[in-house]
Amino acid sequence: MASYPGRKSVVLVGPGFFVGPAFSMGPGLPPMSTWDAARHVADAANRASVTIETIDSRGLPVSSSTVYFHSQDVLVYLAQITAGRFQHDNNDIAAQVREAVNDANGYYLLGWYPGSAAFQNKRNALSYHHVQVRLRNGRGLSARTRDGFFAHPGSDAKVDYSPAQQMNAALFSPFRSGDIDVRLTASLGYDARNGAYIESLLHILPGGVEFHDVPGRPDCKLFDLEILTVPEPLDFDKAPKGKLNRSHARITLCRANDGPLDELLRDGIVAVVRDPIAVPGGYRMLAAVRNMEAGDAPPNGPAAVAPRTSATPAPIPVGSANQLLDVPDTRKQDMVLTGITLESGHFQEPPQNEAAFYRVASPNDPAVREFHHGETLNYSFRLLRSERKSTDPAEVRIQILREGKEVYAAPPRNVESDQPVTGSYTLDASAEAGHYLMQVSSGHATQWIDFEVK
Repeated sequence: MASYPGRKSVVLVGPGFFVGPAFSMGPGLPPMSTWDAARHVADAANRASVTIETIDSRGLPVSSSTVYFHSQDVLVYLAQITAGRFQHDNNDIAAQVREAVNDANGYYLLGWYPGSAAFQNKRNALSYHHVQVRLRNGRGLSARTRDGFFAHPGSDAKVDYSPAQQMNAALFSPFRSGDIDVRLTASLGYDARNGAYIESLLHILPGGVEFHDVPGRPDCKLFDLEILTVPEPLDFDKAPKGKLNRSHARITLCRANDGPLDELLRDGIVAVVRDPIAVPGGYRMLAAVRNMEAGDAPPNGPAAVAPRTSATPAPIPVGSANQLLDVPDTRKQDMVLTGITLESGHFQEPPQNEAAFYRVASPNDPAVREFHHGETLNYSFRLLRSERKSTDPAEVRIQILREGKEVYAAPPRNVESDQPVTGSYTLDASAEAGHYLMQVSSGHATQWIDFEVK
């Protein structure tokens, strides 16, 4: 689990541990006590950013004794040392497992350097350093973190993974990762014939992308990328696992009077991918990008890309991004808002006839979402009504927020169902640099998109 970035969780359900004398670990190995084994497990978990959630499967005890409480000591220790929680005295095991899983939904990642002196062991003793996090003006809140760390360096040994395994690790990582800078703008859309879909704009910056010379064409460059996307449902009980969408971008661009090649080397490329959604609910849109290598099979189409499976390949540049979305149930809600498109200038979107297509990025592309003072933000979206209320206009509110505070509110307006709703907002000199949020709401339907003022 150490090879996967970010915080991971292990749920350990058991009836406690008997803490007895040291036991044999096998021929030629020194004996180890239960506590020694627990310390090794906790240390390995902390080094791999794994939180251990423990549950006493015996539920609510009929009677308790000193032996009973001591049998919980290892469960308490593993949870405490790794910033997990120990749940006990409850007969509803399923509810406790759900609570343990939900505990991983949100957290803060803090890091610091303890200094080289923390690992200088002069007495050959296994010293332990405690860690404590305190909240300033927490107003009744408390911070739960790992208890500390053992003062010995970890192993530098790493397992080699195939390109397919590296792509899979980056794709399902909860964080943006990799050597290729990928920025995702995912939005909800509806098609009259096929229903809901998630449209992903992948802004792939040129850093990390391998550009190849074209024989006989010194003014041209070739790049070759594999792109994976998948809409991962947040509730697997209600929605099936998302289908992996693999596409391939092999594009040659040439320099001509500051043409597409210069723009590509400056601004990157935008890949547009659509993934159909069959079941309403919450989704985490996942995307990963890598450079295609010489050992990859030559593609004849998106489904023909065959990743290499070499046992000991070198690490490859991989980039990933993810975004949470909610796909409403149009059968149960009177109105639904599609995703918001946000751009500056007069961006003309090329026609899209396939599940994925590509274009050279430009500063006013909706995938970029970076603006400057004096520029005008042009926004567009659609509002969909149920059939029984399709002719009724609906009132829409548009707001711009910064750090939770409203900085702009457009006058409420009535809009017709399934008609493009457009508008604009000009950034004046008073707009502070930083991140903003545009929110559109109508009744119980809400959509938002974030952008940055440089």
